[in-house]
Parts: sequence; C-alpha cells; structure tokens
Amino acid sequence: MIYDKISNADLYMGLSDNLDKALGHIKSNDFSASVKGRNDVDGDDVYYNFLIDADTVAEEQTSYEAHREYIDIHVDVRGEETVNIANIDAIQATTEYDAEGDYFLLKGQAEAVIKLRPGYFCACFPGDAHMPMVAQDGKSGKITKAIYKVKIK
Repeated sequence: MIYDKISNADLYMGLSDNLDKALGHIKSNDFSASVKGRNDVDGDDVYYNFLIDADTVAEEQTSYEAHREYIDIHVDVRGEETVNIANIDAIQATTEYDAEGDYFLLKGQAEAVIKLRPGYFCACFPGDAHMPMVAQDGKSGKITKAIYKVKIK
C-alpha cells in the first residue's frame, strides 16, 4: 500500500510501466473532462472509474475487497473518505475469487486507516484488502473520486 501526496508520485516511478502511466496520469489530470464510469488511459492496462457525488457509508454497511490482477489507486477529487486497509492474510475471505471481475470480498479488522482527501492518493496492491468509501467520523458525505485500475505485468 502506498499513501502519499499526488505531488510526490514521482517517488514511485520505475516500479512498473503501467504504474508509471497511472501515476503520470494522476499528476497531470484535473478530472474536468472525466465522464462517469470508465475512462481509458491505456485500454485494459490502465483505466479509471469515475464516481460523481457518491455517498460514503458506515463501515458496517460495506466490506473489504482485494484483487489479484490489478492495483487500485484511489484519488478523491472532491470530498473525503476513510479507506481501511488490512493484509489479506490477517482477515477472512467471505466470497470466492471472481476471476472475471478480479475481486473477492473479506471481513475483519483494519490494520491501517487512511483519511483520504483531495491532493492525496492511496494505491492498494494485491495482498492489500481495502475498504474504501467509509464515512469519516461516522458522518456520511458526498465524494467525487477516480479509482484507477492498473494491470500487473
């Protein structure tokens, strides 16, 4: 997991070509031309899903997710959220892996809690179970965000 300011994205360049594409795009994108739903950067290798005025929810109303084929990078454009993180080995799977959707769901206790807000990003790698869209301090709010999907090669 990486949590940092977008202005520091260059520190993580060189880990993989697709991650470099995603981080470069995040640094240069003001998201004003983004459409709701999928936005391609490099086909299925790098794209982002754009959510507009989505509701954050109580922790009890959601679950952890994890992926095997993609890194998720969460970028809040407007509003704030909490992202709970746990190693997949420290919590319990509640579904089988769905290869077509590249995800499985889990439950358990957070090992790290990220307060995500504009100007920052959180990259969740395979092995990082993550629970995004959690209301901060128990108060639901609206957020606009990009969730980058970065194919691992």
